[in-house]
Amino acid sequence: MDPNLNEMNVAEDHLKESLEVMYSDIYKKYIRDIQRQSYLCAADCCKNLINQKEVAKCSERCQDKLRKVFDKFDQESEAMNNHLARGIMSW
Repeated sequence: MDPNLNEMNVAEDHLKESLEVMYSDIYKKYIRDIQRQSYLCAADCCKNLINQKEVAKCSERCQDKLRKVFDKFDQESEAMNNHLARGIMSW
């Protein structure tokens, strides 16, 4: 096996592990609490509102922030992956 190819595979594995740890840390430190708040808010909607439509609208409002956070996280992850891919291609 080509030593350069082996070195690239090791570097790729290390990068993947590092990204997984980073994504996990971001989720645990930031997103999980927003997700929890969103679920608690939706539960309160069920407690405080009578009409099914009101409950649904309230629950959707509770989910808006979480949805925006996940959308932004996905955008930033994709941008970083594209940046890494360009760097790897030029290597």
